Amino acid sequence: MSRAALLPTPGDPFILAYFLKFFKEVWYNEVDRLYIYFNSPIEGAVVDAVEDLCRDPKITFIYRDNYSDHGGGINAMLDICTEEYVMLIEDDGLVFKPRAVSDAFEWIESGQIDIVGGSRGSCALEIVEQAKQVWGTDGHGPNFWPNFFFIKKENLMLTDRNFNAKAWYRGERVAGLGLFVNSDVMYGDTFVNTSLQLRAMQLRIRLENQYHLNTDDQSDAERRRNVFDGEARWLHVGSLSSGVSGFLRDDHLRPLVYRWQPVTGDEEMPNYCNSEGERLELERRVAFWTMSFEYAVTIGFDLTIQGFSMDYAGALRSLISHYDLSNRRIRQRINLYKGLGL
Repeated sequence: MSRAALLPTPGDPFILAYFLKFFKEVWYNEVDRLYIYFNSPIEGAVVDAVEDLCRDPKITFIYRDNYSDHGGGINAMLDICTEEYVMLIEDDGLVFKPRAVSDAFEWIESGQIDIVGGSRGSCALEIVEQAKQVWGTDGHGPNFWPNFFFIKKENLMLTDRNFNAKAWYRGERVAGLGLFVNSDVMYGDTFVNTSLQLRAMQLRIRLENQYHLNTDDQSDAERRRNVFDGEARWLHVGSLSSGVSGFLRDDHLRPLVYRWQPVTGDEEMPNYCNSEGERLELERRVAFWTMSFEYAVTIGFDLTIQGFSMDYAGALRSLISHYDLSNRRIRQRINLYKGLGL
């Protein structure tokens, strides 16, 4: 094997600990190396604890003391990655059954396929429509998630390596599509620019379900759809990075990554939960923040950063109270996800 997994992660130590649980228990022997790009302004004691947590013969830990664009993290890891094949993954991408990672790599290693990935749009409608005409892509969109994405490293290096979100302005040409921008600006989210370039290289693509979770998980479970279809071996939670940098705050309303900074008195909670849909979405995230924290407690990791841990637990309670979230529904979700083997 010559396989690497590349993980940019923006600073929640408990989400990372939970991710590593599945790495070590489920797919540790399916890759040669896991590169972790920990980019966060979080306090030094937390960084030290995370680095200790990542001490493992198969893990290369890279630290940056401020936020990096997601694409910047991918680039930093590609610069030092020596493996032939790479997998892009996010810290809310949980592989909970064996062979999912190996199977994807083997499809590429055998020469059958060049890319394994999950499709998405996440870009201007004009790009989606043009891609349908040029490549025959479906309504899910022509682009790939930078999660559960597998490719030979040399093919990824043939792109311009701008893996970040991108804006194209009037008169510019969208690479690979033959599309010129007629509006003031068109946008593409992270990895869209890269996806279009890879599509234009006419590589052979196998699309795999991301099993992205959503607010309908309860009804999906009842109908055995999406991640509850009996076939899922991984899942993509989604949006958990909004926790320690946004929703989870200390008693002074500082986001937890900035709890070490002076108190200014002008912090306030995000304006959110203006609809039932937003409340359900936030409860979904709280369920996973809670699961991650509870796992950290079971392995004693919370004790290594006790002050931060106490604020994290308090931030979860305050968040639930502030937005009048339902503890009952959150616990129901936790039980639902644990039924998958999480």
